[in-house]
Amino acid sequence: MSAATDTFVTFVDTLADRLDDHEATGEQLAARAYLSRFHFDRVVAATAGETPARFRRRVLLERSA
Repeated sequence: MSAATDTFVTFVDTLADRLDDHEATGEQLAARAYLSRFHFDRVVAATAGETPARFRRRVLLERSA
């Protein structure tokens, strides 16, 4: 598994744990992956094809549908 995949898995796990915490910031999610916010956004976008915020919003919308 590559470092990008590991970071993305960490992001998805953290997102699942804190999906209902609407006050969770990108900085907090990045810190849980031990990355800067800038690098975290780049890794997630490269892996998922969308920014972390857009990914989270899409998951929330899909869950509510």
